[in-house]
Amino acid sequence: MSPRQFILSTALITAAAHAGPPEPHADILLARESDQIVTGEIDLRSGDFTTGIRVFGAELGEDGVPFATTDPGFNSLDGTWAPGSHLGFDLLATLRVWNGSGFDPAAEETMTVSFLVLSATTGRGFVPGFDLTVPEDGGIHAHFDFTLNGSGGDPAPGVYLLELAYRSDDGVTAPSLPFWIVFNESQSEEEHDAAIAWVEANLANPACIGDIDADGERGFSDVLLVLSSWGPCAGCAADVDGDDVVGFADLLQILSNWGPCS
Repeated sequence: MSPRQFILSTALITAAAHAGPPEPHADILLARESDQIVTGEIDLRSGDFTTGIRVFGAELGEDGVPFATTDPGFNSLDGTWAPGSHLGFDLLATLRVWNGSGFDPAAEETMTVSFLVLSATTGRGFVPGFDLTVPEDGGIHAHFDFTLNGSGGDPAPGVYLLELAYRSDDGVTAPSLPFWIVFNESQSEEEHDAAIAWVEANLANPACIGDIDADGERGFSDVLLVLSSWGPCAGCAADVDGDDVVGFADLLQILSNWGPCS
């Protein structure tokens, strides 16, 4: 075991051993269905959970730390993953900000996701995240620090959109579909709710995500269109996730939805 894996495993086991009563909120559930990671929501009070949810809301600053939060956490039921394997995430797209009718790339703001000594910060397009070691019980419960960063000062108020996907190195489980956390920084709940509804309608449930050539399926021709448009490309059809950059995140959208449109 590497020093990093030892630190992460020790932290997770210690946290589980000293955990108090369940916190009164819902976490993002990481489950496994048909050899693929799926996201959902789990109520820590009742243990009830629902899979298939891909859009989540969060409030920055509600824990008393400006521009930051440790919610939502990530939770898997015991026995979900192979002990000693690793679950990791990647940041799929540029941080985006709500404009009242959609999302634009954030002009100066970025978001950092951190856990102990590990961190990843959004950039232009795809950014690798980091991994956690699965403890002996085969479950996981981790709260990351999500921090909104400004450029030379405090970040601007707004509703910000972070796009992620989870992966496993167990050799058999496919990555999750992209999912989104919609962070509210000093905006009304009405604006926050409107932004969440837009993501659900336009990103999580589009008619046929990744079908760039509109032939009714996601396949090699769509991959070729992404590769031929690679790089900054505002308004390109190959910019599946709408971050004005054609790259790994758009390729993942196609691969994750491979085959005929339903």
